[in-house]
Amino acid sequence: MWRKLRILFVEVIGFGLVLGWLMWKYPELVDDIIPWIAFFILWHLTWEYVLDTKPVRRLAQSLSRKIKPMVAWPLIFLIGGGISIGYWYGINKSLARLARMAAKRAEESRREPPKAEPSPEKATATDPAKGTEAHGNAAPHTKTVFAPYQRTESFIIDVPYYGGDDGFPVHALLDVDEYPLNDAYQCLAGILLIYREPEAKVQQIAALDTIQKRSEALVEALRYCVIETLHQTERGSSKFGISVKKGSIAAYKPAIPPPNSTDYPPQQFFALLSALPFGNNDRIKILYQNRPLRVPKGSNVELLKLKIDANDWVEHWGIRIRKADVFSLVVGVAPINAAIGVVPESFPEQYRAKKEKYVTYSFAITMKIQIERTSTNAPQVEDYKHWSDGIWSAIRDKFDIKQHQTQ
Repeated sequence: MWRKLRILFVEVIGFGLVLGWLMWKYPELVDDIIPWIAFFILWHLTWEYVLDTKPVRRLAQSLSRKIKPMVAWPLIFLIGGGISIGYWYGINKSLARLARMAAKRAEESRREPPKAEPSPEKATATDPAKGTEAHGNAAPHTKTVFAPYQRTESFIIDVPYYGGDDGFPVHALLDVDEYPLNDAYQCLAGILLIYREPEAKVQQIAALDTIQKRSEALVEALRYCVIETLHQTERGSSKFGISVKKGSIAAYKPAIPPPNSTDYPPQQFFALLSALPFGNNDRIKILYQNRPLRVPKGSNVELLKLKIDANDWVEHWGIRIRKADVFSLVVGVAPINAAIGVVPESFPEQYRAKKEKYVTYSFAITMKIQIERTSTNAPQVEDYKHWSDGIWSAIRDKFDIKQHQTQ
């Protein structure tokens, strides 16, 4: 009787409440805790229905009389460890197979041709008065689907990474206040500061000690800075300051909100950012807590690695805002190459004397917007184009030096 009550309240209700609380409070950890839950369940079943049975207990008592404790305990650990390893291997293999099956089904569903919609000439509508089909002119709600509007743009940004102990890896050119990429480099430097150990006395970042690690850190930081620019574009921004040559450099940019905009829930956005090496930083969270990212109502936001087009050969670290059957906006960053002992052509002369301490990393920043078009949504298409054009213009203003050279 007591055993049944224990199973009901502790193992069924209690375990379900704990699991539900974890999924509600920390949804980003679900993928990580599923293997442990399966492992716990398997061991629990093993104990309840194998080890804690009368035949096994009698066998254990019989063996304990024949085998010395110094031999029995290591043997028990070896058997238990072997079973645990077998369970863990089987769990991970099963989950990997399920993931492959899900990916295969998703790929097959994407490859299925879209269902053709009837043309206006062949459309039929129901006559409400007679309850029969009235052939002829299309009903008012009938629409024709056209080829989607697509636009893809890209440019290259060069990021010099300084390797000397007398300077921080990425920095704004403080003695050249008119350098076009100062804002971009300052954003990157702010993110790289999070990588540095709090008590470090040297300027360099010990964790980023190879070209590969530095490239990965820069591409993550650059993607975040692009997201921050997108956020500022949608919310509007202003700045003030004084330049030696230009005098006042105050600026104001009005907000360019998305169509039918709404706040993306901050907690969901924090869950996405938590996957980044610096995503749990309090300064970053404060920015989006009080002024959430704006998205078209009903949209989903993803941070992912993807190819912008099917025939693309590089993967982009991107953010995708998408609403099924309406639009998809992707902005991504892709590492292209790293040049040792080289600084960008636009760098002032005083920095070229130390060029042997620089490695210049080149990244492609790419945007792709796709908007579904029908015979009835022309105004909506223009709204999405205006929104994406504003975002791309702001990104180029901050990260594309050629944008400033042509002005």
